[in-house]
Amino acid sequence: MKILVAEDSADKIRRIREVVEAAGEFGSIEVVFAQTVVDAKAQLRDTHFDLLILDVLLPNRAGDEPGHACTVALLEELATRNSLKKPRHILGLTAYDEAIRDAGAAFISRTWAVVRFSFESDEWRAQLISSIRYILGEAQQERDARYETDLCVLTALKTPELDAVLRIPWAWQAAEPLDDVTFVRRGSFSSQGQSFSVVAASASKMGMVSAALLAAKLVERERPRYLVMPGICAGVKGKCGYGDIIVGDPVWDWQSGKHFVEADVAGFAIAPDPLPVSGFIRSRIDQLRADSKFWLGVKDASQSKPETELKMRLGPMATGSSVLADEDVLERILVQNRNLTAVEMEAYGVLAAAVDGRFPRPTAFAMKSVCDYADPTKDDQWQGYAAYTSAQALKEFFERYMAEIRDLAGSR
Repeated sequence: MKILVAEDSADKIRRIREVVEAAGEFGSIEVVFAQTVVDAKAQLRDTHFDLLILDVLLPNRAGDEPGHACTVALLEELATRNSLKKPRHILGLTAYDEAIRDAGAAFISRTWAVVRFSFESDEWRAQLISSIRYILGEAQQERDARYETDLCVLTALKTPELDAVLRIPWAWQAAEPLDDVTFVRRGSFSSQGQSFSVVAASASKMGMVSAALLAAKLVERERPRYLVMPGICAGVKGKCGYGDIIVGDPVWDWQSGKHFVEADVAGFAIAPDPLPVSGFIRSRIDQLRADSKFWLGVKDASQSKPETELKMRLGPMATGSSVLADEDVLERILVQNRNLTAVEMEAYGVLAAAVDGRFPRPTAFAMKSVCDYADPTKDDQWQGYAAYTSAQALKEFFERYMAEIRDLAGSR
């Protein structure tokens, strides 16, 4: 087990070292200390730690005054970017109640827990030891755990989304019950001469809650290496065409935040937790999207198709709980990310279920195709075509690349 302690107080470092040494009786522990945020980042660039113990008040560089702004920024970088290796667990640490108050929701939402340090009490010692014991036990369980399915495909709708997936010639078997309410279809496909297993299912209804519940169930029961959501979405006019496949990067809940009233003026403060695509997935999506000959063939094979050129795109995708047919609402979402490419109702829930699932966690991403532009003129004309292009993108991606990315599942 590897622990990084980001703490600038020599007295607290000594106390923490004593606790870690005491916890060592439960398993092998390697501990590294960093006294500034810059030093902590240097360690996080090179090493994947099982636990980061982060003082709420820390100097950014040697000689700076300790503060919470740089530690909050570190948590934000760990959550939203791939420049640092994200620790498996993060514990906040502080001797001051006002430090937690000033740091606000960042430490509460982006850490496992916040430990109240005290020189007069040993309560924090017990909390830290129990946390270390838990991680050591979790690590043993992870060593015993194994992936059982190569790919799980989850759609929001049976028609046209799951139907399009089941038209892929992947040796689908008859539907079988996963439990009392969920049926799945099992199949197999080949990549570079190797055979891989696939399971497909659709949610009971549209929306983030239903999709997240099904995703959590599939992660728990099937233990997939990859969890992917194809299907249909709304595009942003001028940034994509009908049938274009949008791989969400990042994906976030555009309705997550706080509604407030100040000076009799109502407002909304967004608090997103964007989930990016893994780097090794992104690089292969870039390769596939550049294959214009392939996409021309996909479009030509469809009997009903728009005039626009078919393309695959990487772009920001926003998830919300309601169907959009209002350009004013779309404009408010664009304020959150000016590069917004697509809006839909389920993907964030699916990706969040994968991130929070038990080990071994799958790599998850969404690849949905544009069927309308979320405006008053939206209709169902291109839903079938969009479901078809999304399914073909799914087929081609995994048949091309699964053999080489199989063992990268769960990594960034």
